[in-house]
Amino acid sequence: MSDAMSLPIDHFVIPVRDLQAARDAWIGAGFVASPISYHDSGLGTANSCIVFENSYIELMGVVEPTEANAGWRALRDAGPGLRGVALRSDGIEASAEALSRHGLAHDPIRRFARRVGSDELRFSVIRIARSETPGLLCLFCQHHTPELFWTPAALAHPNGARRIVGAALPGIAALRPLATAEPADISVEEGADRLRLLFASNGVGVETDALAGSCGLVLKAVAG
Repeated sequence: MSDAMSLPIDHFVIPVRDLQAARDAWIGAGFVASPISYHDSGLGTANSCIVFENSYIELMGVVEPTEANAGWRALRDAGPGLRGVALRSDGIEASAEALSRHGLAHDPIRRFARRVGSDELRFSVIRIARSETPGLLCLFCQHHTPELFWTPAALAHPNGARRIVGAALPGIAALRPLATAEPADISVEEGADRLRLLFASNGVGVETDALAGSCGLVLKAVAG
């Protein structure tokens, strides 16, 4: 990954046509996938997440077409794959200032939530303008309830998967202005959709294209 960038990755988004089928595919490959839950604030979307120690994959489905999810629908219709990237934010206002400082157009800050059982997960996000990142929908994401998201049950993948260590996706080079010189725990580069996952030394592991059909994704296993 000679052209890899160092970016503070929070999570990746895969918009899918059939959310249940995509979730079933991940479970079939030995991962824990969260129950399907629904966003609020008229977003018209639902998701299921595959959570790792340092990041997660968000499978996103459109429940009802709305103005808020037009971008996701356009990316979904362009073909499956990693089509969204959320950068980690420790303070959403500071992240907005950083985007302006780098001359990257962005939307206003949006705060929303989704119910998971009796809990409410809360987030603040700021989307980078689509014109800045053709082929991707990119944003900063601040978690206000991380303890409800990164739970022991969510991390207990039967196949032994632990962390995302590398990713390639088309269009990621547009985020190069936000890259830092500090080493990141996930290396990202321009290329065909794939993920490199670290597995526990005693885990089952997986190296498969079983997710290619539903998610347009190839997985590569790395021993831990």
